[in-house]
Amino acid sequence: MNAGMNIVIIGAGAMGSLFGALLSRSDADILLVDKRSDHVQAIQQHGLHVVGVHPETTVQIKAVTQIVPDRPADLIILFVKAYDTRQALLDCLKLIGPDTTILTLQNGLGNIEAIRAIAGSAKVVAGTTSYGCLLPAPGSIKVSNAGEVTLGELDGTFSGRITRLAGLFHQAGVSVQVTDNVRGLIWTKLAVNVGINALSAITSLTNGELLAHSGTRQLMQMAISELAAVAAHKNIALLTEPVQLAVKVAQDTYTNKSSMLQDLERGSRTEIDHINGAVVAEGLKDKIAVPVNQVLTSLIKVLEDSRMRNKRSGGAV
Repeated sequence: MNAGMNIVIIGAGAMGSLFGALLSRSDADILLVDKRSDHVQAIQQHGLHVVGVHPETTVQIKAVTQIVPDRPADLIILFVKAYDTRQALLDCLKLIGPDTTILTLQNGLGNIEAIRAIAGSAKVVAGTTSYGCLLPAPGSIKVSNAGEVTLGELDGTFSGRITRLAGLFHQAGVSVQVTDNVRGLIWTKLAVNVGINALSAITSLTNGELLAHSGTRQLMQMAISELAAVAAHKNIALLTEPVQLAVKVAQDTYTNKSSMLQDLERGSRTEIDHINGAVVAEGLKDKIAVPVNQVLTSLIKVLEDSRMRNKRSGGAV
């Protein structure tokens, strides 16, 4: 069923490129789409260079900056930033056919809702991944840890579609699990991002370095505890104890810079509104105190504004 599958990965930064490389081990036809022309051009000319925990290799894979579809995709995998999800889908409407599945492996809240509003609930499959990856140079990625993928249907059913998708990842050598609790899955991954991303971006520490300081460890625990309180109020069952999971992820990706830290270093917009900011919005809506997440969100917004202003003016980021 997966043979000759037409897969388009939208948002081919570090993670999107990694999954393009991983899925190229299957017999699917893979296309990477990313707006960064230098990255796409490097892949077109030299292939995608992959180093890190996997054996060093160069993967020949198709990559473009703009989609000119000649047929609908069987599978669209979204790795764009959460604030770009809606526009990314609008830009590729011709890829969405009657039998197209859209898989989000993105960070943060709001992605499922954005996809559903454009393509309908029936086309959406949600998931998370614990892989860690950096993009040190155009056309090159560095894999910091070999993680896994967890997938699920929005209605919790173990459908034929989810079985086929799990089979696709398995064929590509990716450890994969299926869950009937997608809402809990998304909020559990959110807990990890809430505990790590903003703190690492504010302090310029790697994920693992956050654990070496009692202050950042305490703030990590407090931010995640606030999320857990909001989730409990919403009757969302987290898949595991979230603080312990965040600590484990930080240890497993010790040398990794969080995506939010990388965003600030580039002078780019962050996903703070979809991570800690989302916890703040949901907490305030439910009248649950979320002071640590409020402070973290405010600090990131100050840094984000400052770095983006400096970038626009030509100063140091």
